Amino acid sequence: MVTSPFVIVPQIVTALIATWLARKADEAGRKNLLIAAFAALFARSTLFAINFGPWFSVGVQVLGGLTAAVVGILTPLVVADLARQSGRYNFRLALRE
Repeated sequence: MVTSPFVIVPQIVTALIATWLARKADEAGRKNLLIAAFAALFARSTLFAINFGPWFSVGVQVLGGLTAAVVGILTPLVVADLARQSGRYNFRLALRE
C-alpha cells in the first residue's frame, strides 16, 4: 500500500515542476538552483532519519522529486554551458559519470 507512492510521488513532482525549473534556470541562475537542490537533499535525508511513519516518508519523497528534477534538468544545461562553441557536448556529457 505504501510502496507505490514511494515511486509515484517523486515522478509526479518532477513532471509538475520540470518546465517551471527550466525557465527559472536562466532567471535565478544554475548555481543557485543546484545549491537549493543540495539543501533539499540534505533536508530529505534528515527527515528520513527522523521518520515518523510510512506516510510521513511518502511526504518526504516530494523532496526527492524536487532534487531529481533539478539534477535531471540542470545537468544538460551546465554541460551545454561548458561545451559552448566547442562542438563537444556529447564528449563533455560522457565525462560527467
